[in-house]
Amino acid sequence: MRSKVLDRFRQESGVIVVATIAFGMGIDKPDVRFVAHLNLPKSIEAYYQETGRAGRDSMAANAWLAYGLQDLIQLRQWIGQSDGSEAYKQVQRQKLGALIGLCELPSCRRQSLLAYFGERQTQPCGNCDNCLAPPETMDGTVLAQKALSAVYRTGQRFGATYVVDVLMGRSNDRVSRATDRACRRSPARVRVRDV
Repeated sequence: MRSKVLDRFRQESGVIVVATIAFGMGIDKPDVRFVAHLNLPKSIEAYYQETGRAGRDSMAANAWLAYGLQDLIQLRQWIGQSDGSEAYKQVQRQKLGALIGLCELPSCRRQSLLAYFGERQTQPCGNCDNCLAPPETMDGTVLAQKALSAVYRTGQRFGATYVVDVLMGRSNDRVSRATDRACRRSPARVRVRDV
């Protein structure tokens, strides 16, 4: 079945193949125009190798990566549960961190990708998604400080949803109960508006 699908993919145009990494690595078709990742690769090396299936004929091609927090959690769990040494696990965590850095990067991805492999490109490529449509960025320092302050002032025992409710000034039963308890313990020090 694999050989039949691969032959059809190589010989026909306009054929889309949904495949695992193992299948994809066997593809050496020069005119692949699009590679989509629906799971987060384990490293920049893996991402680079996999996207390298596209555009081997030197014509324009696109690579697309969709990922979410669950992908990151799953990969971190796999690293933690692996039989490798602690040094190996640390290297894998660093590689995953570098990949997430590339994914979240607001500047030229090609410059960053090349820099990872020891090459230098002085100018942005003008072709990656960030060069073509730069993402809006902002300095989140003050917001992060407020969030950490809220975590600290609420006793460091609540989850993100509760802390967001406090920061947004939402009045619900859970926030009210916790605030009432805190005020009874130390009425002069803890008030919702202080957070």
